Amino acid sequence: MSLKKLKSLEYVEAGVLGAKTAIVLFHGYGANCHDLLGLSEFIKPHGGAHFYFPNGILNVPLGPFASGRAWFPIDMQALDRLMQKGEFRNFQAHRPDGLQKAHDMAHEFLNEINKNHDQVIVGGFSQGAMLSTDLVLAQSILVQHLLILSGAYLNKDLWLELAEKLAPISFFQSHGENDPILPFEGAQALYEDLTKSGHHGVFSGFKGGHEIPYKALTDLSNFLK
Repeated sequence: MSLKKLKSLEYVEAGVLGAKTAIVLFHGYGANCHDLLGLSEFIKPHGGAHFYFPNGILNVPLGPFASGRAWFPIDMQALDRLMQKGEFRNFQAHRPDGLQKAHDMAHEFLNEINKNHDQVIVGGFSQGAMLSTDLVLAQSILVQHLLILSGAYLNKDLWLELAEKLAPISFFQSHGENDPILPFEGAQALYEDLTKSGHHGVFSGFKGGHEIPYKALTDLSNFLK
């Protein structure tokens, strides 16, 4: 499947091209725009959807002959050390370096998508879920639904302030109870704060790690029906 480009972002597309509903999904750290393509075969809202899968703006070396993409930098050595100790990085205390650049580029991309569709659903996995949440809370794009798949609670003070000002949104959130990278408790805290701020969410917890298992996909598919 060939790469296309819209504004500053490369992407691939799938699903019902030209459908009234657009679903934009941002991949996680170290993956690429093809990583979530399979979701277009599983998630089929009424009337179908035109899926867009943007490519991360940073190149991430994964080995001698392999690389992936990312939306903003992560200190993987520090993350590995924390994982070895059974600890988590505290994302709630700050806004990651580089997130704003990704936010601005994704904002331009979504504005173009919005011109060609009646409704837009935005989401992502892991780092892509963080970017999606940041975009929606900042009102960078008006969406029908926000999809937070194994995400994290970033910059809590800012996100909570934005959530309390934002008109009610509908969101779906999934997270593994044994996620070794992003804490389940942080996902629960984000869900609770979003619902307390007046937003309408569905939380799909599962007994697993940093992944999108069948249960989460089934719950997500039902959420979109």
